[in-house]
Amino acid sequence: MAKRKATATPPAPAKRLVRMGDVAPDLSSEGVEGFVTANATDAAGESLVSAVRDVLKQARPDEQAMIADWLARYSPAPRPTT
Repeated sequence: MAKRKATATPPAPAKRLVRMGDVAPDLSSEGVEGFVTANATDAAGESLVSAVRDVLKQARPDEQAMIADWLARYSPAPRPTT
């Protein structure tokens, strides 16, 4: 009987304690709500930027210019940073 080759198993992911996660700087109800809302908004924006980059990578130069014009026309005003 032929010996079986040992297969490596991937290491188990390290446990991540809850206390090591994202923590709102203000733990009041309003502070947590603002923190979660801001994180969700930022994540949505990052997702949108990634999608636009993917579209632009596939576009011809003339299409890229049209897309840039379209984005400039329909983009909301930038939000103030704090």
